Amino acid sequence: MSTSRILVATLAIMSFAGIARQPVRAYQRDFEAGGGQAPSVTQSPDLWWLNMPGNAYDVGVTLGEYATLTLDNVPAGHPYTWTITAGTDVKWAAPASVPGATYQLIENNAYGNPVTIQAIGLSKDPNDISITVTDGPTQVAKFETEVHTPTTLIALNPIDNALTHETVPPGIGYQTILDYYILDQSGAKTKRVLGYNEQWVIDNTRPDGYQPISVEAAGGVCNWSRTPGGGGLSGAHDAAGFAMLQDTIGSFPEFYNGIPAADYYKPVPVAPTDVKATDKVQYFFGNWFVGNMNPGDGVQVSCASWGKQPLCKWHAYLGHGRHE
Repeated sequence: MSTSRILVATLAIMSFAGIARQPVRAYQRDFEAGGGQAPSVTQSPDLWWLNMPGNAYDVGVTLGEYATLTLDNVPAGHPYTWTITAGTDVKWAAPASVPGATYQLIENNAYGNPVTIQAIGLSKDPNDISITVTDGPTQVAKFETEVHTPTTLIALNPIDNALTHETVPPGIGYQTILDYYILDQSGAKTKRVLGYNEQWVIDNTRPDGYQPISVEAAGGVCNWSRTPGGGGLSGAHDAAGFAMLQDTIGSFPEFYNGIPAADYYKPVPVAPTDVKATDKVQYFFGNWFVGNMNPGDGVQVSCASWGKQPLCKWHAYLGHGRHE
């Protein structure tokens, strides 16, 4: 009898311990059955903060960007808990604001897989946001991320093209294409498509509101126009996939209402290879912004390549254009 009682008691203790550890055991068993790949977190897309609430900076996306975090190489159906353990630049996005979301928020934690975070500021240091994922008492994964913001433009070599608009001379002019990488606060290039714009320096004493064009052409005569400023998307990419801001400075000497370019343009532009291509014509100042296509909206970035931060100089020569 005594032996039987001891055996029953031992089995009871083992059974209780087995129940207590069952979630962890089930997780380990499924993990091993799945090939033993370590659990990991993937994020898509990168998070960017662009300083102005409601500022449209991407196709179909607004500021306070969302990113999806997915826990990979783990069994489905477990009550995964996500906790932001360091960093104040993100928060859990409300599930109601995320189409198709299946996770829940309880106090400061997110429950489910995948989950969504939202940028509410910019990172001060690389990977200053830490997130842990647990399955019951077991830490499954730890993930670090950051919120980017644009700070600097780095110029590539300009491309000077000769343009022929008419078969009858003097229909020769130029178009200079200037490409720039957009760098974040850590100096890293991005592959993300971002809006950008240029805005000329404001002068409230002038009727048109903009700083005047400074004419350098011989005789001080120039009727070349300046665009009103504008923006676009960094849709151009290099061979490695890094996004580029692309700008164009050009002249378009074509017949205007039947008037030959030589009679209309003063001075008459030349091709980039012309001996007079470096003759100065005019310049004006402005600023670059990233994060919006509307002039003056977004985050103002510095023009490190040009030696003027953050003010930039657009310079039109007789045969090519430059940012300086």
